[in-house]
Amino acid sequence: MNGEKTDGKETRLCSVCGEKPTISSNSPYCGSCMARKGNEKRRQNVLIAAEKNDAEETKEAKSLSVKTQLCGNNEVVIDFTDHPSVLQQVKELAADQIRPVELQIIYLLKICFEGFNQGGENVK
Repeated sequence: MNGEKTDGKETRLCSVCGEKPTISSNSPYCGSCMARKGNEKRRQNVLIAAEKNDAEETKEAKSLSVKTQLCGNNEVVIDFTDHPSVLQQVKELAADQIRPVELQIIYLLKICFEGFNQGGENVK
């Protein structure tokens, strides 16, 4: 072991910095190095979580959107791949107004058309 004897016990020095005594006889690190190591691990976990969220949002956006096409007479599928921020805004509004995303889009279109009609334009 590396270190000095104190009261019959040998004091081990930190394996990273080699200057301070370890926090216990079972640990190879001093308090400072242990804290640094924990902070680094937490920082890495935050980065991994952020990357995972980005991947899930992209996957979710792709699963909710398909190429824009007309299906039958009453159904339109919208592709938000190039406009993820618009989809995010619609999702936030839908959550705020307690509506499914599809109904929020219909509501926004309805409000838009009402605005056009009040402005003197006819939208048919």
